[in-house]
Amino acid sequence: NAAINPGNSGGALVNQYGQLVGINSMKIVSSEYEGMGFAVPSSVFVNVMNDIVVNGYVTNRPKIGISYVKASAEQAYAMFVAIKGLPVGSIVIAGISEDSDFYGKLEKGDLVTAINGEDLDSSADLAATIEGMKVGDQITLSVVRINNDYSFKEYTFTGVLVEDKETVEEEEEETSTSI
Repeated sequence: NAAINPGNSGGALVNQYGQLVGINSMKIVSSEYEGMGFAVPSSVFVNVMNDIVVNGYVTNRPKIGISYVKASAEQAYAMFVAIKGLPVGSIVIAGISEDSDFYGKLEKGDLVTAINGEDLDSSADLAATIEGMKVGDQITLSVVRINNDYSFKEYTFTGVLVEDKETVEEEEEETSTSI
């Protein structure tokens, strides 16, 4: 029995013997539920922790190597998506890392509209798809590149997911999402 309160997230959940059994992650805040909290069990995070201690990062974690913002968060892109009837979950490329298989193919400002032939209904779809994949898996992106006169051309790029070797020491400003 442990109270999970605002500010406890990420804190240790220990048993009566002082053994770490979980990491507090979330509390349901509702008048219908009192004291309903959740924790990630230690059996889940032990391998992650060991990877970080030994390697400085979590091994075998795939990434596409791009950072992006929701098209709906940028007024000009949101209007373009709506007028052209593009998927509502389209994302705008904010950057491409040099270790990405898409480096030199994608450009900053490109709109990603689909992944593996499936339209992006939400900006979270890309991350959810990658989460279910492995390093070395192929991924196909449908991309719209907008010209200065607001005409556009559609492209399809296929690349391979690379290993995310971002170390725990690295921190960057959170203006876009990286995957």
